[in-house]
Amino acid sequence: MSNQKNQNQALPKSFEDLSDVEFIAYADYLSSPYYKTYLQAKNTSSMVNKEDVYANAIRPNSKSGAAVAGGVAYRRRKGFLALVVIFMVAILAIGVLGYLGNIVPEYISVFTKDDSGVKTYIGITDPIFAALNKFAGMDMDSVFFADWDAMPADAEIATKIAYFGLPIAAALALLFTLIILIVAIAALAKKGVEKGYVARKCKFGFLSLLLFLFSIFIAACGVIWNGAGLGEIMNFFTASTTKIYAGYGLFGIIGLALLSMICNWLSYKKVR
Repeated sequence: MSNQKNQNQALPKSFEDLSDVEFIAYADYLSSPYYKTYLQAKNTSSMVNKEDVYANAIRPNSKSGAAVAGGVAYRRRKGFLALVVIFMVAILAIGVLGYLGNIVPEYISVFTKDDSGVKTYIGITDPIFAALNKFAGMDMDSVFFADWDAMPADAEIATKIAYFGLPIAAALALLFTLIILIVAIAALAKKGVEKGYVARKCKFGFLSLLLFLFSIFIAACGVIWNGAGLGEIMNFFTASTTKIYAGYGLFGIIGLALLSMICNWLSYKKVR
């Protein structure tokens, strides 16, 4: 029923319903010698599609848009997809520079540890290295590992969730960032059915939502790692606490993940 409805909507108005200008334009085109030459060439050719696409293009009620099966297409907004690519590259850069450790650490650190005035900058890969040390027996530099290894066996459940969950959240955040980057690049390069339109959209909105939630979870783990309790949340984000507080890298990841999620919602518009 829906296909027949779309076909009925695509039919031109009857000539009685045409305005004078529409009637003259349509009749003038059909009486053109160029049009007659085109018809003769088409009828004598081996064209499979005998539809008069040129006449259809100027019929009343014809619209410029993507004609696809089912009458539904998506307008692709490449600007928003390009922004997603930039945001994901920025998050991966935070991870890579955090791994290197000696390149502008004060700007890419996820956490900063203040021990009697001595600041240690902690990248997003630090908790991942801690997990490798703890479970794989590796020997990698990790500030987080020392506190995790010293965690008492009878620690509160929230503390255990934070210490065990932070490495997982950090690893998944970087993994989802890489996947979103690949999907966004594929969405930009995807061939459209018409200029600016695609038959199907590349979906990564759920991954963007998960990335944002993981960034929030990483911040929550940092608050618990600080050990001052939930009452110190504001001090954690304003660097007013004396142990662990948020670095610029954490703000960057949260903000970029949120912007990526918004841009994903705006990347496509359904067109019928």
